Amino acid sequence: MKKYLLLIVGILFLAGCAQEETSVSEAEDIKGEINEYLEIDPYIPDLDYPVGNVRIEYTTNMEDGEVIKGEPWRAIIEYNDSLEEPVDENFKEEWEESNPLIEIIHGDLYMDEMIASVIILEGEVDGEGENAEVIEIEGHEVHILGPQGEDSDYVHLTFEVDDLNYLIQYYEADDREGDAEELAREIIENS
Repeated sequence: MKKYLLLIVGILFLAGCAQEETSVSEAEDIKGEINEYLEIDPYIPDLDYPVGNVRIEYTTNMEDGEVIKGEPWRAIIEYNDSLEEPVDENFKEEWEESNPLIEIIHGDLYMDEMIASVIILEGEVDGEGENAEVIEIEGHEVHILGPQGEDSDYVHLTFEVDDLNYLIQYYEADDREGDAEELAREIIENS
C-alpha cells in the first residue's frame, strides 16, 4: 500500500514539475516570437491564466493613396479565463479582415473572458492620463488609471523598464487592481 502511495505522490510531483516547465517554455517561446518581430527582449509574465494569443500590431503607411501595413511596433499578450471556447473559422476570417494591421503570432482567438492584456513596445507612451495615480515600484514610476466612467471595467497601468514600455489592462478592475500592481512588480523585478 505504501509503495502505491509513494508512486502516486511521485507521479503527482513530476506532473507538477512538468506543468511549471511548460509554462516557462511557453513564456520563452513567446519571448522569442516577439523578438523575431520587434527585436526586443521583453519579460513575459506568468499569470494564473492561460495565454489566449499574442498579437503583433503594425504601423500604417500610405502608398499611392492607399493604406498599407508598415513595420511591427508593439506586441499584445492576451490572457483568458480559459481556452475552452475557440472562435469558429468564420469569426476568425472576419476578425482578420477587419484587423489587417494585426497578426496573431501565438495562440488563437477565444470566446472565453479576457482577464488581462500586456502590451509591450519601445519608445514613448503618451496618454498616461491626467487622472492617473503614480506609485513607485522598485524605483520605477507606475501610472495607474482606474475605471473611467460607468461602462469602463478595467484598470490600466503603464511603466517603463529597460527601455521598454509596458501597458497592462486588467479587466473587472474592482476585483483586480492589486493583481495588476503585483503584475507590474513581477515585470519590473524580472526585467
